[in-house]
Amino acid sequence: MRRTVLGFAHTVGEFGLVLMIGGNIPGRTKVLSVALFDCVETSRWREASMLAGLMVIFAFAVILTMAIADKWAARGAACCCRYSISATTWPRSSASPII
Repeated sequence: MRRTVLGFAHTVGEFGLVLMIGGNIPGRTKVLSVALFDCVETSRWREASMLAGLMVIFAFAVILTMAIADKWAARGAACCCRYSISATTWPRSSASPII
C-alpha cells in the first residue's frame, strides 16, 4: 500500500513524462503540472502560485496520511504479536530435543 501511494504521489509531480507521452489535449485533458507550466508561460503568476501551493498541500497530505497509516498498522501489528507464540516462549521439555 505504501509503495502504491508514494508512487502515485511521485507521478502527480512528474512533468516531462506527462508532457511527452500524456500530452495536453486542448479542451479534453489538463494535467496539474502542465497547467502550472501554462500559467508560468503566459505570466499568470497568481494562478501559478495557487496551483503550486495546492500541489504542496497535496504532497503534505499524502505524506501525513502515510505516516498515520504506518502508525496505525504498527499499533495493530503490536496488538496481534502479543498473542503469537514465538520460538523463545514455547514450552520445551527435556524429552524433546530442539532440531
